[in-house]
Amino acid sequence: MTSDTNIILKRLDDIEQKLNLLLKILNVPFEESDSVHSHDSLFAQAVELVKAQDRVSHSFIQRRLRVGYARAAKILNELSEARHVSFEPSTGIYAVKK
Repeated sequence: MTSDTNIILKRLDDIEQKLNLLLKILNVPFEESDSVHSHDSLFAQAVELVKAQDRVSHSFIQRRLRVGYARAAKILNELSEARHVSFEPSTGIYAVKK
């Protein structure tokens, strides 16, 4: 990934953390605030796939699920929202939460 991509992903992660904090202060669970959100059809398969790993990346998701970059990014965002992975800005990789 380019350094610009890493900067953007870091900022998105910061925004997500601030949003979650705000929703916690307002006592609104994240899932209720986004009631129209539905997971990607490959989300369940992605969850099973990452459980066996320590760290994952966009390219890992692309290769294993045979999807493009945009869809892999969407799946990783959903995995992050569901707290299955967390972004590591220093490496640009997602750590799998065990």
